[in-house]
Amino acid sequence: IGMCLAILLWASARAESITESLAHVAYTKTLDIWTGWYILFIFATLAVSVVVNWLGEDKEESKGNTNGMKNVWKTASLSLRIDYVSRALFPLMFVIFNMIYWTALETEKHICYDSDNGHCACLFNCVYQ
Repeated sequence: IGMCLAILLWASARAESITESLAHVAYTKTLDIWTGWYILFIFATLAVSVVVNWLGEDKEESKGNTNGMKNVWKTASLSLRIDYVSRALFPLMFVIFNMIYWTALETEKHICYDSDNGHCACLFNCVYQ
């Protein structure tokens, strides 16, 4: 839990320092979307860790029969089931997010006509005309 909390604080501070170094605009930048999602993933990991530790683990169940995944799943406590599901779900969701994010970022081209003040009013890659 301590490591998750430290990483969450570091990621938040890093996102803030990156945002402060960029121009202040009234619309959402793609960097804001990226940092928001990865901070959300870190927070979700922290929340699951807290829930799993709060629910606890029965020592008898963790030392129990390990003759296959079905037996482990049947005899596992709720905290172990949440832990097993989150071990598979979080990386899968992060990969899916990355596929959607980078595909959208690379395929979406918006033409920006507001080049007088040097800002573009589009969400993804701007092509100035």
